[in-house]
Amino acid sequence: MKFRVGILEDMHPKAWYKQGTDPDYRFTLANERTFLAWVRTNLALLATIIVFDHLAESSAYCGLLRALCLGLLLVAGVLVLAPISSGEPMRSRCGMPEACQLASSSRWSALRSSL
Repeated sequence: MKFRVGILEDMHPKAWYKQGTDPDYRFTLANERTFLAWVRTNLALLATIIVFDHLAESSAYCGLLRALCLGLLLVAGVLVLAPISSGEPMRSRCGMPEACQLASSSRWSALRSSL
């Protein structure tokens, strides 16, 4: 018995499901863990910057600590961009269907826009 879903069947023709291969869930989970490790590292670095900035207010080495904060802020900016730029080639190597790539790339574009 065949059920017609209506407009959804027209949006997703059955030929679309035959393209690509299903990704191995272990690789998908490993990619997510790697992304979360980048985010966790960056958050720890930003917390360190906040601590150094508060220490700079009452320290004799105010200029040095502020320069260190600025340098760490630049490193944090690079660390935010690193997983974004490496994520796209990693997804294109997988056999993910185009719609899955678009759905997963929305997370990256949301992260880019938050900068």
